[in-house]
Amino acid sequence: MRKWVSFLLCLLFSAGIWLIHNMSQSYSDLTARQVVAESNITGRAQQSSGDVTVSARIKSSGFHLLALNLSGQNPVTVRFNEEDFVRDPADSTVYIIHQPALSKYSEQIFGSNSTVESFVTDELRFRFAVENHKKVPVKVVQSVYCRPQYMTSGGTSVTPDSVTVYGDPAMLGKIESVLTKHLVLTDLKRNTHGTIGLEVPGGIRISNRTVTYSVNVTRYVELASDAVINARNVPKDVEFTILPSSLHAVLRCVFPITSDPFGNAEFYIDYRDFENSTTGKCAVHTDLPDGVIDCRMTPEVCECLIRNAE
Repeated sequence: MRKWVSFLLCLLFSAGIWLIHNMSQSYSDLTARQVVAESNITGRAQQSSGDVTVSARIKSSGFHLLALNLSGQNPVTVRFNEEDFVRDPADSTVYIIHQPALSKYSEQIFGSNSTVESFVTDELRFRFAVENHKKVPVKVVQSVYCRPQYMTSGGTSVTPDSVTVYGDPAMLGKIESVLTKHLVLTDLKRNTHGTIGLEVPGGIRISNRTVTYSVNVTRYVELASDAVINARNVPKDVEFTILPSSLHAVLRCVFPITSDPFGNAEFYIDYRDFENSTTGKCAVHTDLPDGVIDCRMTPEVCECLIRNAE
């Protein structure tokens, strides 16, 4: 009896080794999978309604082919790039993936340990339902600090600078922008960039959950001087008086400085502003040379008087 048990165990062990060896070999076979499409098509649902069948001849191990055949009826969700879709001219809700573009998604469909030899399916046709949506700007919530003698130039830009939000029309009507998570940057002395998440309002879907931010930083030198306030566009028969007639200006200039910025800077009042003013107070305008990245003036507003020439 013991001999028979030992014989059967050896037989089972040998069969197991044979099975593992053979199933580990590569084979080529026709395989089909059910696919649900996911994409970021503007104005459409995130996922397709229903699934479609993708058929292909693939090369893989026997174990993987067996697993694919056993799970063939369980849909796999594949994320397609919006630009790979072709809209069906006969049905605006149908988007088509043609075979040349389909090969990019073979790994998502059939797995990373398989090779698609050829697709039997010429195209995939997915239906994406229309959803309520609108486009809103992205607003950056930030605390950005530079090292002394450095400053940001041009503010913080984000890409994309707007996103599409989806949801109930009543909720969409209350959303005017989407905020980023709090961006905190300290001790900056060079340009910086990165990725930051967005705050998603409850009950709302958005086209992007992250954006790329970019902050330009420049080194500066600060110069101060008094300057005369000039007047522009004053009629010939009008005597135009500006009080005070000069100001104190502080200019921040890109380092290194190649020339005195005050030599080419002009501070002036536009007479046309005075004509449109009800109080006689006018803001001082500036013409500043290249390399000046910031200007602070005292005062910024002047009293203006006129007297007709006799």
